[in-house]
Amino acid sequence: MSDHARLSPSAAESWMTCADYPNAIDGLDDPTSEFAAEGTAAHAISDDCLALGFDAYDFIGSALTVEERGGGQSFTFTWTDEDADLLQQGIDEVREFGGKFYGEHRVDLSPVMGVDNQFGTLDRGIIRDDVIVINDLKWGRGIPVSPVRNKQLMIYGLGFWHNIARHETNAEEFLFVIDQPRCPGGGGRWRCTLDDLLAFQDEVRAAAARTLDPAAGRTASEKGCYWCARRKQPPSEPGAVSGCKTYDEFALDLIGSRFDTIDDAVLLGDGFEPPRFDILSAERRCWIVRHKGAIEKWLDNLHAGVIQDGLDGNPTPGLKVVDGRRGRKKWDDETKAADWLDPHLGADKFNLKLKSPSQALKSLPVAERKALIDSQLFSEGEPKPVLADEADDRPARQTVDDKFDDVKM
Repeated sequence: MSDHARLSPSAAESWMTCADYPNAIDGLDDPTSEFAAEGTAAHAISDDCLALGFDAYDFIGSALTVEERGGGQSFTFTWTDEDADLLQQGIDEVREFGGKFYGEHRVDLSPVMGVDNQFGTLDRGIIRDDVIVINDLKWGRGIPVSPVRNKQLMIYGLGFWHNIARHETNAEEFLFVIDQPRCPGGGGRWRCTLDDLLAFQDEVRAAAARTLDPAAGRTASEKGCYWCARRKQPPSEPGAVSGCKTYDEFALDLIGSRFDTIDDAVLLGDGFEPPRFDILSAERRCWIVRHKGAIEKWLDNLHAGVIQDGLDGNPTPGLKVVDGRRGRKKWDDETKAADWLDPHLGADKFNLKLKSPSQALKSLPVAERKALIDSQLFSEGEPKPVLADEADDRPARQTVDDKFDDVKM
């Protein structure tokens, strides 16, 4: 295995589950998406803040350009006060840990995988006397990522320990943190011991060895298939939904045969009426929620495939392709637009409003920011309840029964 990117920690869910993953994606382009580019921009600001002492508020209004891999198109984003609010919380958390900080650190992962020339870049590593912290920023909105037994973070934790941490601390406890501020239910904390990680290392080495077999078979899974470039290819044969037959069969099992056994499900004619969620067993409800991402993604692919059928002139029984709503209007050149509107609207061509709390904090001198924070002139919303793995390090929210017990006491 000469190409270390094939066994990158970010794709660990793929190659540790599907031994054929390296062969399946060999030679396929996986261009940078706008969402990935947006994450790259957020990482750049986070890195500058942690390395140079800035705050996320210092970049409000900045234009950030990210080039697509391979020299394709570029994406430009304007950093907003909302972005700063969300990113700053994770930056403050990293700083509160103290210890010795390593940011954007290149890690040799060969000792972890048992395969030569394997490297990766760790977002944030912190070494203390009592614990080793691995902190990873996820800027995505759509897919919640949990730190609990997260293969990517565990591999980085092992690499960081082999390369650096074991030479600087006797700590044998690891804290894995995912900072995913834009996604409800994403992120969290999870602890494990060095012994846990070393046992996982045996799994990693066995999985890496399996990928070296050119005749290795494919194995589908929700997390392993989600980012796979093979799955995102056009259908490989008639009747297929994706570029991987194994994935199609897996998805059909999720939304087809397994759903046939849903508690008290009712079939009406040619359609399917889902049962009321309140009559499902707790196990079934949680099983469906855990597989939500795979089900939604497969349905999205199916929906796109039916639209393409209509555009290609193929049958779409009971459906047709029509024009939807147009995209949001935006100026091609704001300066020319302002000049044109000036004699017609005058000052009304601009919307004037009070700066947001985040913009005000950025504009104030550092010494006056605390005064504004203490002024009680603005408020932050209450945290919304979200689902997390039961092994997550965060405490569970108080239940109605807990509150009632407190009253009785």
